[in-house]
Amino acid sequence: MDSYCIEHITAAHPNALEEGTYFLIINAGKTPPHLGWLVDGRYYSLHVKGKNLATPFRSLLKPFEMQRTPLLLFQLQGIQQGASAIELILARYSKVGEGITCLHPIRDFFKEHTPVDITAVHFVFDLLPRLYQQNMIAQVQHLFMEAQVQEGQFCLPTYTMNDIDTRIAALNQPVTT
Repeated sequence: MDSYCIEHITAAHPNALEEGTYFLIINAGKTPPHLGWLVDGRYYSLHVKGKNLATPFRSLLKPFEMQRTPLLLFQLQGIQQGASAIELILARYSKVGEGITCLHPIRDFFKEHTPVDITAVHFVFDLLPRLYQQNMIAQVQHLFMEAQVQEGQFCLPTYTMNDIDTRIAALNQPVTT
């Protein structure tokens, strides 16, 4: 399986995440991972059950820590629009599924509010090189990835649209007890 390698990753300090705009890769080692935003300590994402809008990130830290959910946090620079722009974009979507992925609102944001060319962006590993080219990533940090980040580097597994569709279908299956 191919991968996209990310370098210069440092450990995050949760208190420092209360300010700034971050693009998140959640469950970074899974194929596919989940994507979201962190803006001034508030979490935003589109998922199979709906949306997270301005969820305090601190309230998610304990479950992430207990489940050892690997998180990559890309601190962005040069972003003028923040939470209100993200909320307006997320309002266009109800949930992930039927051809809509968690990347769609993120693509919309970059298309509408930055110079990033997202024409050929279909996956996060398509987006990241464009963010680097535009010098939009100030730093990359991680939480709960001590074993996966080696010498400041992590290689994100690449995946296909079929992998995304399979994962969405699995998440939409009723839970049996």
